[in-house]
Amino acid sequence: MFWFFYHEHSEFYLMKRSLTILLIIMIIFSSQSKAQTSNFGKLSGSIVDIETEEPLIGANIIVTGTTMGTMSNLQGQFTLSKIPVGKYRIKATIIGYKSQEQEIQILPGETARIKFALEETVLEMPALVVTAGKKAQSFQDVPNSVSLITVKEIERRNRTYLDEILEYTPGINMVEGDVNIRGSSGFSLGAGSRVLLLLDGIPMMPGDSGDIKWDIIPLSQIERVEVIKGAGSALYGSHALGGIINVISKEPSESPVTEAKISTGFYDQPYHEEWKWTDDLQYFTQTDISHSRKINNVGVLLSGGYKTSTGYQQNGEYITWNLLGRTDFQILPQAKLTLQSNYSTSEYGEIFQWRNQNDVYEMPVTSVGDWINSTKFSFNSVYRHLINQKFTYKVRASYFQNFWKHHYHDNDDFSEAKKLGLEFQADYIINQTHSFTYGFEGIYDITNSAMFGDHNGSTWAGFFQDEIHLSELLTATLGFRYDYHYVDTLPKPPHLVLK
Repeated sequence: MFWFFYHEHSEFYLMKRSLTILLIIMIIFSSQSKAQTSNFGKLSGSIVDIETEEPLIGANIIVTGTTMGTMSNLQGQFTLSKIPVGKYRIKATIIGYKSQEQEIQILPGETARIKFALEETVLEMPALVVTAGKKAQSFQDVPNSVSLITVKEIERRNRTYLDEILEYTPGINMVEGDVNIRGSSGFSLGAGSRVLLLLDGIPMMPGDSGDIKWDIIPLSQIERVEVIKGAGSALYGSHALGGIINVISKEPSESPVTEAKISTGFYDQPYHEEWKWTDDLQYFTQTDISHSRKINNVGVLLSGGYKTSTGYQQNGEYITWNLLGRTDFQILPQAKLTLQSNYSTSEYGEIFQWRNQNDVYEMPVTSVGDWINSTKFSFNSVYRHLINQKFTYKVRASYFQNFWKHHYHDNDDFSEAKKLGLEFQADYIINQTHSFTYGFEGIYDITNSAMFGDHNGSTWAGFFQDEIHLSELLTATLGFRYDYHYVDTLPKPPHLVLK
């Protein structure tokens, strides 16, 4: 993991110290007697095709009426640990097959075994577990329109950054790295992006410009991407007015796994001969390597990546390094702590305009050699506690730093933004058709910038959403969020968002 220390802002340190104390208290409070393990059991099973007995990969297993669920592996097998003792109905779903439910009994300290044999069909849609609504839900239960980008699609596209993958998603338009969902405004100067980027439910937006930094998330460590095509401001604030992109990262594997991937390619010459600007070979290449494993109750994932390209036009070269580390601690059968850190550094040429209509791949002479260096760092921690089958709470703490500097012929602007966030969220399931989510969050921003000036700011918010499934085709939701903002101790009027 990476740790940064800062001494110039006492308020920032006070919040950081308070956050550390809070996490320590929660861990100590949750470390109850190991005798509690007798109140939990385990579920293990497999899913196959009823005719061929072939294993079904990526099937979704849901414990109905709870927030528990998982997916089958390459052998069609699955495991759910730390299930409270009792009777449950287990539902298995996958695209192209009829869903199936079975009832099982979880006994103290024992493993219940179950096997699903699914019948093929072309009529039924899958019940994928998604988390973009701030809680795990079946796909058909999400009240918004959702698109899923799977790891297979990411590998098939073989792109460098996530925004290049999103271009192929229906309803999404990309303009110079800014995302627009169903015609909503993307990036607005002074307001930032109206589409919120999340990493495992944690916002990844800098505090100065408020735009999306795509290179902080390595594609090789993405399990899936959930795109919410509708306003999510009642739960997430004004950044989510245009929609939400929630990136779900891979978890540490049960057994040791080491993966390496190398890819390269070349750019063709321009279509018109007069547009040709160099005889050199233009190329791009990227390398990713990762290792993942679990040791007893601790899971570890480490990943590194390197990307470089000459670009296909003058000043289009770039170099990017990525590092990622994740550690999962299973503190108790019903309590888990996840720590994750991301680091990215890039150097790339600035392309602002072409030279003229005949030299469209060349830069103005004065701008040749202009470049930007950028460094991003994030540290996130999530503590989840399953009180019982109905009630779950989580505490998220996050730190995000973004630094960039222009190396232009006519200016050397720079900006450094630091964001510290803390969030508490609780989910309560009243029954299989009625649930609600509530919580609060605080954000503290520090910006030191030649472009934006030096500013401090805070945001404090509370949110609530009630959800009732009236029928298979009708779901009613009522949500509200109250936000209070201030910048440099000058308060802005609080506002209330209703959904």
